[in-house]
Amino acid sequence: VRGAVTASQAAGGFYTAIHGGGTEGKPAKRQKGDPPLPEDFRVIRAVGVSKDDAFGQWEAELNQAGHAIIHDKIVVVDPFSDNCVVITGSHNLGYTASYNNDENMAIIRGHRAIAEAYAAHCLDVYDHYAWRYWLNADKETAWHFLATDDTWQDGYFSADNQVKSAELSFWLGSTPAADSLPTPNDTASARARPALQAATGGIAPAIGPHSVAAHRDGQTRRPPRPSRKPPGPTSGRKTS
Repeated sequence: VRGAVTASQAAGGFYTAIHGGGTEGKPAKRQKGDPPLPEDFRVIRAVGVSKDDAFGQWEAELNQAGHAIIHDKIVVVDPFSDNCVVITGSHNLGYTASYNNDENMAIIRGHRAIAEAYAAHCLDVYDHYAWRYWLNADKETAWHFLATDDTWQDGYFSADNQVKSAELSFWLGSTPAADSLPTPNDTASARARPALQAATGGIAPAIGPHSVAAHRDGQTRRPPRPSRKPPGPTSGRKTS
């Protein structure tokens, strides 16, 4: 589960649902000055970098405009599955939207192209605010500048080169719905070359050294271009 919301109550509600500690009935209305609700990193509220954050010369960001920072209303379930679901529209998945505002909601099932596109958008929004969440959660060890060596990969791969990032596993765990790329030269394609198939995951590229033409003596032979000369007079036909 990954999500980003505008309301801190929504992020706090997710924390309570995951970690327990909730109470029966409607929660008490929060008052000005109340301490912030706890958050789980999987569903975070939208926050900006403030003037108090020690982050180089980063400009302070706007934390609120009207009532919302994130105005999307999107839920994506299993985008890489044939049973994928996308829920979107003007409906904010709350009681008022259904019974007072007459909002609309579209539920799209089994359309992987749409689900994958919406998943990319949702994680794009989430990633934007995830760094700001960690900056506020742990100011002492928050990320500040780019690493000058390969240690930046430690958060993604283990010492034995296994993926340990949940987000990276999410994307790498996807499989193509179909091999939609044509194979101009099948003898040089991934399907005809086991080593290349293993390296590319079985997807034959439409262009490049592995498909443009067969290899001979280490050289790639490109097919001759068709002649652009206009055809001459047809033999045996009288022309004027």
